[in-house]
Amino acid sequence: MLPALGHIRVAKITAGMIDRTIDAWEAEHSASTIKNSIAPLVRVLDEAVRDDIISINPAKHRARRNLGKHVTHTTGALRQYALPDLSTLQKLATACGKVHQSYSDHVMLAALLAARGSEVAGLRAGDVDWDNRIV
Repeated sequence: MLPALGHIRVAKITAGMIDRTIDAWEAEHSASTIKNSIAPLVRVLDEAVRDDIISINPAKHRARRNLGKHVTHTTGALRQYALPDLSTLQKLATACGKVHQSYSDHVMLAALLAARGSEVAGLRAGDVDWDNRIV
C-alpha cells in the first residue's frame, strides 16, 4: 500500500483512488496478491469509520471486484466505446435526464471531470470550490 496509497491521509482516500490503484496492480500482480493487499486497507478504513475520521469505507466493496476477469489489455480496446463529441454526450445526458435529472447530472459530471462513477457518487457540496470552479 505504501507506494500507491500509503502517503495519502486516510480522510483523503477515495474509491476512485483505490480503483485506479487496483487497475494498475492488475497489470503486474495476481488476483490473490491484490486481494491480500486490499484486505489490510479495508480493515484500516473500517477503523477510521469507527473513529469518525471518515463516514464510509471507500475500500469495502473494492475487495469484491472481479480481479483479472474480462479485462482486455489491448491498447485502446475500450476507445471504441468513447463518445465522439460534446453533442453526443449532451444527447446521452438528456436521455438519462428523462428518467431523473440526477442521472443526467451524473453523466455530465463523470464525463466532463473524467471521473469514475464512484467518484461522482462520492462528491459532496464541500468538494466544489464554486469561486474558482474547481471540483
